[in-house]
Order: sequence, then C-alpha cells, then structure tokens
Amino acid sequence: MAIGLKNYSSSRNIPLDYRRRHLLWVGLVVLFLNLIALLLSEIFILSSFRDLEAERIREHADRAVNTLAREGEFLRRMVVDEAFWDQAYAFAADPDGNDMTGDMTAETLEESRLSAIIMTDAEGRILFSRGYDLDARSEASVAPVLLENLSQIQKRLTEGEVGSVQVGLLFARPYPLQVAAAPILKSDGTGPGRGMLLYARELNPGRIDKLGELIQLDLGIDSGQNLHTADSGVTVRRQDGTISAHVNLPDLLGRQGGALDVTIDRLIYARGQASVRYFLGWTLASSLLFAVLAFWLLNRVSRLEAGRSERDRLVRNLLERSGEAILLLGMNDGRVLEANPRAREFFALEGKAPRAENVFRTPEGGPFWEELYCQVRDGRGNFSAALQNRSGQTLRCEVSATQVSGEAGRYLLLQIRDVSTQKAAEDALQASAERYRQLFEDSPLPMWVVDMDSLHYLDVNQTALEKYGYSREEFLALPVMDTRTAADGARLPEPVSRAKGGEDSVGPWPHSCKDGRVLDMEIVCKEIPFAGRSALLVMADDMTEKENLRREADQISRLAALGELAAGVAHEINNPNGMILRNLDFIGDVLADALPLLEKEGEAGLQLGGLDFFQVRAEVPQLIDDMQRGAGHIRDIVRDMKDFARLDDPSDRGPLDLNEAVATAVRLLEGPIRKATDAFELQLGDDLPPAVGSSRQIGQVVLNLVMNACQSLPDRSRKILVRTRFDPAKKRILAEVIDQGRGVAREDLERLTDPFFTTRREQGGTGLGLSVSARIVKQHRGTLSFQTEPGKGTHVTLALPVT
Repeated sequence: MAIGLKNYSSSRNIPLDYRRRHLLWVGLVVLFLNLIALLLSEIFILSSFRDLEAERIREHADRAVNTLAREGEFLRRMVVDEAFWDQAYAFAADPDGNDMTGDMTAETLEESRLSAIIMTDAEGRILFSRGYDLDARSEASVAPVLLENLSQIQKRLTEGEVGSVQVGLLFARPYPLQVAAAPILKSDGTGPGRGMLLYARELNPGRIDKLGELIQLDLGIDSGQNLHTADSGVTVRRQDGTISAHVNLPDLLGRQGGALDVTIDRLIYARGQASVRYFLGWTLASSLLFAVLAFWLLNRVSRLEAGRSERDRLVRNLLERSGEAILLLGMNDGRVLEANPRAREFFALEGKAPRAENVFRTPEGGPFWEELYCQVRDGRGNFSAALQNRSGQTLRCEVSATQVSGEAGRYLLLQIRDVSTQKAAEDALQASAERYRQLFEDSPLPMWVVDMDSLHYLDVNQTALEKYGYSREEFLALPVMDTRTAADGARLPEPVSRAKGGEDSVGPWPHSCKDGRVLDMEIVCKEIPFAGRSALLVMADDMTEKENLRREADQISRLAALGELAAGVAHEINNPNGMILRNLDFIGDVLADALPLLEKEGEAGLQLGGLDFFQVRAEVPQLIDDMQRGAGHIRDIVRDMKDFARLDDPSDRGPLDLNEAVATAVRLLEGPIRKATDAFELQLGDDLPPAVGSSRQIGQVVLNLVMNACQSLPDRSRKILVRTRFDPAKKRILAEVIDQGRGVAREDLERLTDPFFTTRREQGGTGLGLSVSARIVKQHRGTLSFQTEPGKGTHVTLALPVT
C-alpha cells in the first residue's frame, strides 16, 4: 500500500548492548528482592507458624492434664463410695467383729484397675492392705512409697474439713502413683472419722500409653523432674521433627514433683516452611522466566528493527500479519487495489485490480458492492453482513469501512473480520445459560436467588415453590425475613456479610412455610452476579427427617445407657443374693441336724422365737424352702436382665426359639403385668419350628408390645393374652399380643411405628419402642401388624419366617 506514505528512519533505536546491561541490572534487583522476601518470611511468616504450633501443643498439654485429672476424679469417686459406708465405718471400729475385706480381692483390684488398697484406723495402724501388679495380673506387695507416707496423707485428711478427700500424685521410682484417700465416715458423710481408706493406681508406661491412645497423643511422665517454669507451668521444646510440651505435676505431699510430656510432630511448621518455599520458588521461577522472556523479546525486537528501514514496511508487515481481511478499494471505479494475505485467501483474489462486484458475494448470490457503497454514503461505517468465502461457505462478518485520502484520490479502507466462531460461541453460551436455567428449575433441591442489598428474592425454582407452598408471584414478593422464624431473624445478616467477603455460608436454618409448618433446612450460599447486581445463590436441603433420626439415635443411646445401669444394678444384687442362697442351704442343714437333738426339750415345752417346738419343726423348714424359691426367682430375673442388656453380637444370630424369647420377656415384665391386670394369660404353642435371628432382639420386641398392652389397660379387670403359634400355610411362626385396652385412634394407626410418635408424651413416653421394634422385625424379614378398635383393645401380630 504505497499510496502517499512518508518514510521514517530508525535513528532513535536504543543500542542493544545498553538494553542487555539494563536487563541484567533488573535481574539482579529481582534476585535481591527475592532474598529479602526469604529473610522476611523467616522473621514474620514462619514465626507465626511457630507461635501456632506452640499454641497447639499447649492445647494438647491442657487436654492431657484434664485427662489425668479425670482419672483422679474417677479414683476419688471410687474411694468415696467405699469410705463413706456404714459397713466400712463398723469395720474400722471393730475389725474382728465386722469383716468387709472379702470384697477387696485381687479380682476387685483387677476390675477397678487399682495397684493398691490400704485401710487404716484413726491412729494410723494398717487394718488392711493389698497390692496388685496390673501388668502381671497377680498380687504384689504394696509400693513402699505408700507405706512410708501413710501418716502424712492421713494427717492431711485429719487437718482438712470433715469429708474432705485427698487426690493427687506420689512421685517415686520407677513410676508415680495416682492416689485418692478419704476418711472413713458413715454413709451420710458424718463422723467422727475412724481411719482412712486409700486407693492407688500405678501410672506405668502401659497406663500412660492407654491414656495417650484415648486422646490420640504421645504422653510420658518423668518422675522427679519439675521444670520450675513460668506461671503457666508449661515449657515448649522443639526438636528437629517434633515439638514437646512439659507440664509441671505437683506431688500430693508437696515434695519434688514431676513433669508430663506431650509430644507431637511439627506438621504445622513443616507446612509453613513448605508454603514459604513454594511461594519463594514460584516467585523466583517467575522472575527467571520474566528475565528469559524479556531477553528473548529484546533479541526478537532487535532482529525486527534491524530489517526495518522505513515506516511503510512496518505498516505492510502489520497488515500482512493481521487476522482480518484488509482491502484498499478505489472509490471511483470500485477496483481492489491492495489486499493482505488474509483477504486474498478469504476471497480467492487472482490477477490485478479485480472489480469489487466480482469479489464480494452475498449468500443469495448478489453483489455486495452496492450495499457497501450505500452504507458508507450514509455514514454507517461499521455494520454486520453475511458473505461467502472462496469455498462457498457463508460466514458472519463484522465490516468496518473508512474513507481515506491519498495523493491520487479518495480510497476506501475495508476491514472484514470473520466472527462466525465468536457468534457460535455466543450462541453456545446462550444455550449453556438455558441449560443452567433448566438445571436450576429442575433441581430436586429448593433454590433461589436473593439480592444482597435489599434482601428480596430475585428468582426461585419450582421445587422451592412446592416445598414452601407459595406461587411464584407470592414468593418473589416476599422479603427474605418472612420465610425465617422470629427467633432466627437476627442471624440473617451474618451469612450475608460472610458471603460478601467471599466465604460460602453453610448452616442449619428453620424456615416457615405458607401453611405454618417449620422445616429444618441446611443452607448453602454463594455470591454470584445476577442481572447486573450482587446476589446470593441459595440451595436448601430439608434436614427435618435427618434431625428426627439424630434425635432417635440420641434417645436410643440414653436408653442403652439406662440398660447398662440396670444390668450393673442387677450384677450388684446377684452377689448378696448368692450369699443368701448359700447360707439358706447351710441353715437348712443345721436345722435338720438340730431338730432331733431338741426333740426331748420340745416335749418338755421348749419354745423357740415365741413358738412351741413342734410348730417350729413344722413351719421353719417350709419358710426356708420359700426363701430359697424367692432367692432363686431373684437369680433368674437378674440373669434375664443381664442377657437382655447385653450388646448385640452378630454371632448371636442363629436358630431362634420364639417360645423362649416370649417367656423371657414375660418374666422380665412380671411386676408391670401384676400391676396392670389380674387376667394375664400366656399360651405357648407346641413344637414351633425355629426361625433365624437374635432371641434377644425378638425378646425386646415382645417386651415392648407387652409393655404397651399393660399401659393401655384402664383397670385391672381387663385381660391380656400372649400366645405363640405356627402358621403352616405361610410357613411362619407368630407371636400375638391381644389386650382389652383403650385401642388406637384410626388417624394414629399409620403413625404407630414413626420415630418419636407417642400418645403418652405426658406420661413419659418416648415414641421409640414401636419404631425400634419395627426396625428389628424388618431386619429379621418379618412383619408387624396392628388391628385395633378404640375402646375395645388392640391385636398385634409378630410374624417371622421359619427356616
């Protein structure tokens, strides 16, 4: 395009050597700045990571100390339970007349994880002592440090208030002892004190390791090493790969204490080092890359400048490299005077100065020159048009036409840019927006968009409308506060402000529906641009049912804890009951030997206990038999309770005797049954085939059904029938509980097995019995059906398939 162009020289070019020296200085400065950044990171950034890991190890040290304190509290409770006891009080006063040491066996120490038990009288004399090696699981001698310091410990007890307990550590070699000592008082905590009861537990490495496993820390206790630290009592030490906290532990008697060591890996500091190194490495690499690119570009520009002597050559080079088709046309004759390579390729230009009407063609086959001339004449230099390329393909183009003047006349500079790809991308973007809109509308979760400034809804999907019960117009007209409960309205600005800061907001929220229902919704918010404004995209998930399941699990765990407590009480009852059974056998033998010897004195009018001899001979053996049967009944009840409270084991699932499971449940409920009705009947079918499952779980189901039947009876004259039978047609065994109680309302029948549904909320009902029972029956591939008539009673049938 050599039309009236002026020539320019390259006299102002900067010398290449100067540029290289300047680039070298820039590289040195960048390297120096990287070194400064490394030093600053060591001073500021890594020091923060060191402070953070020190704070973390102190938190772990606090956890370890609290764990050790909880162990001491458990020991204190154990010793108080035995020391504040009338039997211990009587034994301390008269060791020969009151023996309680039979319970302090090696098995007792093993179960209680004790290393020693010592009991002294008020003068400090040892009434009883027993040592135990927990590792060897055998009796051992009492630790000398305990015997040496008994008097000092008892002195501290007597100097304190009545009922005070001494708990702490006695540091000795090789291992310290955790000690709890209490005065021997009456069960009501009154005195005067008659001595001291001391429990001790050795804190050997095995015990310390177990405590460490409990809180997932590496623990250690160093006897006799007190660090004399600052007020906090914690010293932090760093090694190559670990960090340790040493906590002073005082001795119970104020002697030289020890230290608790807590050690963890230096992961926080290592991550800090890795982050700093990554950042500095990235910065250095970027700097080097910048230097290399700058050097390469400098050489490149230098080579280009060396080949350019005139400005028109630079312009021609730019035109030839342009991705747009650029043409120069004569305004008078409409011939193509110049064209860059893109234009020659685009329009298949051949020969010299072809006419425009022979070059530009529309998709309809008509000439484009006339339209172009009219556009320029009317002052519309930029417009869109559809043109055909050399292969006949129709392309969407952006056309820019500019009139220019030269020495030989007026010309038209034409720039044609193929925007087919861009338009296709825009169409694809619009289609993508439509797809995302469809995803928004068809999402199974409620979603909406909220204006972050006005807190009004901008858009909502159909799922949210169905969930909350509003029409689209009603929902979009609502302020955001109208779907929140009054109690949670004040919390709303918090997630909005967090979202403005670029943080996603997640959390549970109670939402109000149009019909007044309140749903527990888990909300996720994300800031997005919407219609030219800042908005929140909100996704909600209904957590109501999940919350019900969580509450059910909590209630079940509390009931399980209550069952464990009942099993523990049953175990405690079993010991004295066993003693009663053994003593009754002995008393019966003594009576059988004594009655013949007293025969003559009986004939002479001998009286025993206010009764004549012959009446005693006739009634006392019967009384002993009655007591033996009663104690045996207690033993059976305790056994059934322990079996019922025992945790489920997959190995328990096997052949299931339905009669045995039903009979066990009825035995456990003898008391409630006698209290509820005078007309209880148990019918156990003969020769029932076995099912497969857990007898204990099926017994739990029967227990729940019978208990519900007892609770439904309005008076004792109403009847309860429990029976088992075999259904040969359907090959299943049945357990039926039929009562003449109040029955169940029709509208409540379908909800009987729903978690937490109960009609006895005021009487303490939890609504979990039938829910858990239905789940157990389903796990056994059985069915649980209800037939009821209000005011007349309920018929519940448990059906299990036979093997």
